[in-house]
Amino acid sequence: MSNNWAIAIGVNYYEHLPAPRHLKYAVRDADSIKKFLCNQAGFSPDQVLLCSDDSEPIGNRKIPTHPTRSNLRRLLRDEIVRAKRADNLWLFFSGHGILGRDNHDYLIPRDGYSRDLEGTAISIDFVIRCLIDCQAKNVVLALDMCREIEDGSKGMGDLGTDTVKLAKQRGIITIFSCDKGEISYEIPEL
Repeated sequence: MSNNWAIAIGVNYYEHLPAPRHLKYAVRDADSIKKFLCNQAGFSPDQVLLCSDDSEPIGNRKIPTHPTRSNLRRLLRDEIVRAKRADNLWLFFSGHGILGRDNHDYLIPRDGYSRDLEGTAISIDFVIRCLIDCQAKNVVLALDMCREIEDGSKGMGDLGTDTVKLAKQRGIITIFSCDKGEISYEIPEL
């Protein structure tokens, strides 16, 4: 029997963004990924951690799962170790993302503040390091997020390629919803 683990993260509500910038479908997308992994891909429901605006705490210790920076970092540092040497490890993120001035991709948690990325966002490099530490046989990183440049420019050169390079070096399958410098759109019909 396969040992499969996943974290599905969806963020609709953002504390530091005006209501028109909140998302409508990210939470539903994360929930749909969890259902797919459990119902069709053979993942055990207790090995797929759902982190969303309305997700329940995990386990007897009631570990919080709302997608704040501290909660997500805790899950990535401490809880995902249960997936040590798993056959398959997936991480799905649906929410806002941005390319920082430091040329690194960041996912924006619920309490992220775009003017303080290093202090409030989570670098994809950190996510990849946590996934690598699990030593899973197969790792899939799916990022349904914008990759627009922090200063609002369209971007030039190799911005954001650090994520791709690091993931390739470590054999992580990485799926982006858009290219560097682009915006990922929510389409109600889909």
